[in-house]
Amino acid sequence: MIPGIDVSHHQGRIDWARVRAAGIRFAFAKATEGDGREGYGRKAYVDPTYYRNREGAARHGIIVGSFHFCRRSKDPDYRVDALREATHLTDTIGEVLDGERPPSMDLEWDKRTRGKRWTPSETVQWGSDFLDYTAKAVARTPIVYGGKSFWRFKMGRSLALARYPLWLAQPRGLTPVHMKDLEARKKLKINRPIEGWHPPHFWQHSHRGRVDGIKGPVDLNWFMGSSYALEDMAKKPCDVVPIRPGADVRPPPRIETPDDPLSAQFWVWARELFSTKPRRSA
Repeated sequence: MIPGIDVSHHQGRIDWARVRAAGIRFAFAKATEGDGREGYGRKAYVDPTYYRNREGAARHGIIVGSFHFCRRSKDPDYRVDALREATHLTDTIGEVLDGERPPSMDLEWDKRTRGKRWTPSETVQWGSDFLDYTAKAVARTPIVYGGKSFWRFKMGRSLALARYPLWLAQPRGLTPVHMKDLEARKKLKINRPIEGWHPPHFWQHSHRGRVDGIKGPVDLNWFMGSSYALEDMAKKPCDVVPIRPGADVRPPPRIETPDDPLSAQFWVWARELFSTKPRRSA
């Protein structure tokens, strides 16, 4: 398991040299929000710290990737809306450089879309259109950020996006110690993973982390694989073939198991934590 963070303007000016010295190996940097178009209650938005964070992280050897916070509008043509947002992201980030992770789609609860009642099929189609366009535009396989409750209630437990890597939002303040201790996991009421991903590729496990070089709290993440797998993701071309939601989907690619014994043990605990199979009694 490899430690990382996700950042935006909320973290202010970051000392990336100190962040790297603290052991952080990767970062998600917020790039955009919405579709960059006036109307429907939204304005063009690019995170004011995005370019500085992207350049600073990369300069200090941190594998960086960009993410987009989705602001689905009340526009009745929701499929066009998805493409506008994806275009806003890809136009902003430009080329995904060698050594950078693919961009991510942050699709979650959004109170601003209350005026439109989105059906699960519409939401799944929206996400699929966004990801398919992004994959074609940057020639890399984008990442899906999401939590289980949103997938259950707003996307109808769909498996249509499981062909993309998952960045799981499940902040419970966990550490590898919690992962090892079954009683601690029970007390924290750990949820099972989103259907289709076992385990997720990335896991956002805390919103209240502290990292040297950053003033105030920051989101903490694990990459659920080895450093070799993380580096491979930062240079691997797109391997996703766009398909329609509801069609047969191939399982997500397995991520490499760490070689060193301690990380390998963490991997075992992670698989137990995210497993949907009932535990055998002793």
